[in-house]
Amino acid sequence: MKSLRTTLAFTVSSLAAAQWLDDKALGSCRDIECPGTNLDACPVSNQTYVNIGVDTFPYNSSSSQSNNLTWTIGVHVYDVDDPDDGLPRVVEKAFFLGTPEGLNLTTNTDRGGCAVLMETYDLLQNSRTPIRQRCEQTIGEGCHKELQDNVLSFAKDQGNQFNGSSDACDGLEQYLWTVSGDGSKCAFDWRKVHYIPLIGPSAPKALTEEQNSTTECYPTRPTTNDLTLVQNWNNSGTIWYNDTTDMLNSLNLALTVFWDKNGDADVKTQDSHVSCLWPLYESVGSDKNKNSGSGPKESGSTERTQGTMWAVMSVALVAIWGLL
Repeated sequence: MKSLRTTLAFTVSSLAAAQWLDDKALGSCRDIECPGTNLDACPVSNQTYVNIGVDTFPYNSSSSQSNNLTWTIGVHVYDVDDPDDGLPRVVEKAFFLGTPEGLNLTTNTDRGGCAVLMETYDLLQNSRTPIRQRCEQTIGEGCHKELQDNVLSFAKDQGNQFNGSSDACDGLEQYLWTVSGDGSKCAFDWRKVHYIPLIGPSAPKALTEEQNSTTECYPTRPTTNDLTLVQNWNNSGTIWYNDTTDMLNSLNLALTVFWDKNGDADVKTQDSHVSCLWPLYESVGSDKNKNSGSGPKESGSTERTQGTMWAVMSVALVAIWGLL
């Protein structure tokens, strides 16, 4: 039987998670108690991510068997001690899909599905405030609705015309190029975009038990979810503040769409979701330091960002000092 302390802790954790779920805002390490230590870092499958952001959205919402999925972005920083090369810094961004245990999308034959991951959205990377806000607030209501309507229209009108999700994702790429013209409410650069099948044999596979054995942090909710590394890439710059800020704070969009292969086109059998993803600088560890008085007082998102940035910059200064 669970102790009262355990039950209360679970209740508090559930309430915290419920807040970001209900607000439809991005979740942080603090919201999902990941990691549950004084460290900000989140080890997942032999990689350590210094910050994460988590978004949740419905899957198969028209069915009685509906579930919630999650998108998680994690960032890892690589520094190279080479002053002759401008002290380069690389920021890896990784994108994980969280799916309910037992929902094996790779073997699903009744549905189709694609993810569209955009590497950069330069229009907002310097003006976006790193606070909790809904995706509609971040990119604008008109742009958000346009993206959601476009992928839904594709799923409804064209999704079943392809042999599989892989071919359908290629078709979605052509479709989005066609409808994103001069009249678009979104100022996007569609050149750095990844179209990835989420259903069928070509879809990325969930992390194995061996990979999960090195996972000390499970950045999804509920923790029984399976995690799948869908895509990752590197952003290159230098250790200097402006470069690092742009790489860490740049916004990435994830468009997710599913459809029933045998569904009636006049019945809502499609799901689409637009996720605005960036790393948040909140963790259980930072809260413990703040509440115990051992850390600096926080006063809003700017100081959280500056705190993380100063930590990264401190590492860079030490590296430079060692080279002098």
